[in-house]
Amino acid sequence: MAGFFALAAPAHAIDCGKAGSAVEKLICSDRKTVAADAELNRAYSAILKQAPDADIRAMLAHNQKRWLLARDQALANLLEDPGSVPAGKTAAGIARDLIRDRTAQFKETRKGAALPDMISLAVSQQQFQAQFT
Repeated sequence: MAGFFALAAPAHAIDCGKAGSAVEKLICSDRKTVAADAELNRAYSAILKQAPDADIRAMLAHNQKRWLLARDQALANLLEDPGSVPAGKTAAGIARDLIRDRTAQFKETRKGAALPDMISLAVSQQQFQAQFT
């Protein structure tokens, strides 16, 4: 049971005092990106609180972990090949854009909907999967 709660626990913003990976250091190198990361984590915590049950929270947590891995891999690739950063952009700016886009996904809610779209999608997936169990 403790493992389940660990899965659904909110992610915390990067602690820049303890940044260890190249990606964490990249994020911490730019104040605006640090602020975007903090906003992302507030949005993530808020969406977890809105989840109707533990299964949806677990789905959201799993989805967030997968997104973090994908983000970190994409940013690591940029750091390994600085020539791949588009003209007029910086790696930190790209990190900030990725983080802001993810925050927007957490907050996106259709007009008149009671729950954010991400939760509605998770509920639909849960209902679909229930047909087969």
